[in-house]
Amino acid sequence: MGRHRTPDQEAFIVNFMTAHPDKAKGYVKGDKVLVAKDWDEICGGLNGMGPPTKSVEEWRPVWKDWKAAIRGKLAKNKGETRATDGSSCKIEPLVEGITTKAIKKGSLQQRRPQ
Repeated sequence: MGRHRTPDQEAFIVNFMTAHPDKAKGYVKGDKVLVAKDWDEICGGLNGMGPPTKSVEEWRPVWKDWKAAIRGKLAKNKGETRATDGSSCKIEPLVEGITTKAIKKGSLQQRRPQ
């Protein structure tokens, strides 16, 4: 299975989601028309950067799946660190640069069980 996005598209979507953390988390209070308009803006920007080009309905799962994959890596890294008390453990690298920025802003932080 090939990549679902290019590095430029990754940077674009993370920058947008960092500026709009409510959309990055997947829930929005208020007008759903505005949410749809924002996703149209995201879709236009991503498709303007070249293949792959997708519809809004296709881009949303790409973001959701990417977040889930990063959360999984974060959980695995946390477990590795705990298992070895932080010494000499196998840390799985996250996507460098843009992912770290998004994690610091909170859009990709792990969800806590309720």
